[in-house]
Amino acid sequence: SRSKGVDEEFRLGITPLDGALVIGLGGYSGHRGLDKESSPAVNTASRTDLLAAYKAAGLTVGLEWFSADKWNDVLTPSTSPTTKSDGTSVFASYDFPGTDYSVFTRFDTVKPLKDTDSSQKDQYFNLGFAWKSNKNLTWAVAYKSDKVTDNLKLGNTSDDLKTDEFGIWAQV
Repeated sequence: SRSKGVDEEFRLGITPLDGALVIGLGGYSGHRGLDKESSPAVNTASRTDLLAAYKAAGLTVGLEWFSADKWNDVLTPSTSPTTKSDGTSVFASYDFPGTDYSVFTRFDTVKPLKDTDSSQKDQYFNLGFAWKSNKNLTWAVAYKSDKVTDNLKLGNTSDDLKTDEFGIWAQV
């Protein structure tokens, strides 16, 4: 079924140093497409994002931050406690000069239930190698790791949930 309303989202990006510095700001307000005739939304989710990245001589490094309110509580009755969440991300990549090869990494840390279960934390990490086989296709081999701590409230049998994976990905 279709959503009953329109969500609002914006992004603004500037490059004040001739492309070497990128600064971004984003925002969202709405019901995440969950406001339907059969199950109306009772809360409005909101999110703010900030990004700063520096790019020069093949190297890109950056930092991203977000804060969200009621993101997973759009359909939760208004008498229930709602949650705030926030997180940061640090990322980097390097394009080897004169080649089609690059390396990349990223580390995220998120507090998904910041005000109702502040001990819960999600940490994500990836590291990889990419190559452009042609102008329309990029391949990557990467390692990804995700660990959620203090998640017994989610119905898991262990307080820590950790996943590790290796893989090959393609981007068209």
